[in-house]
Amino acid sequence: MLIRHIPHSSTNIPTQYREHFLIDEDELNGEVLRLTDWYTEELFADSDSEEVRFPISRIVCDPERFLDDEHEPASQVGMGVFYTHGTQGQVVRSPDDDLRRKIIEEFYLPHHSKLTTKVNKFLKKSERAFVLDCHSFPTNPLPTDDHLDRSRPDFCLGFDDFHAPYEVIQECESLLLSRGFTVSINTPYSGCLIPSEFYGVDARVSGLMIEINRGIYMDENSGEKSDQFGWIHEVVRSCILDPVKTYLEKS
Repeated sequence: MLIRHIPHSSTNIPTQYREHFLIDEDELNGEVLRLTDWYTEELFADSDSEEVRFPISRIVCDPERFLDDEHEPASQVGMGVFYTHGTQGQVVRSPDDDLRRKIIEEFYLPHHSKLTTKVNKFLKKSERAFVLDCHSFPTNPLPTDDHLDRSRPDFCLGFDDFHAPYEVIQECESLLLSRGFTVSINTPYSGCLIPSEFYGVDARVSGLMIEINRGIYMDENSGEKSDQFGWIHEVVRSCILDPVKTYLEKS
């Protein structure tokens, strides 16, 4: 009943889309370093649940953005579903409606269809589905972040009230705090991706977004894991994955 959604862990830029970027290889690699939710597929690895992972870098297409730029705040800084600007505010790609449409049809729509199919499968099987939206975030805020002047917690728990599993949210928060971590609720990031078919209409679908500060498990300048990686991996299992699975078993 648990689906681990991994939207931003890939560093893959398909060859046919590399030529559309206006920045050189070094600058592009720097953007990927800052934008990637590094190692989230490892931190949230779990053999007892199912994974839906986006196969390409978010700088090519961001699956967690609304398709309609009018409804997507990040599009105001050129970082909607189709990035035209980078983390320093620089132009990285020219607007191109045909290219945007092609990428959405090739990657965005199939990804969301896969996630929707997984949710439907669990609903038919057990009448419950839980989407764990798995992310990390940089110590220094990105241009798309709303709270640029606030201190960054170790963990952020995000949810939408309609789909919020409050019991497990409180349990995860309590366990993380007991381990000495700082935890915020819906800040600096809020909400949780729920497939549009169920969003706001089907309470059988629960959702929780977990954001982990990259500074506690990796070197953000090199992209290498730190000595704390193994410990944070265990913390994610015991303080997040296990409580979610226990919650699902009880419900």
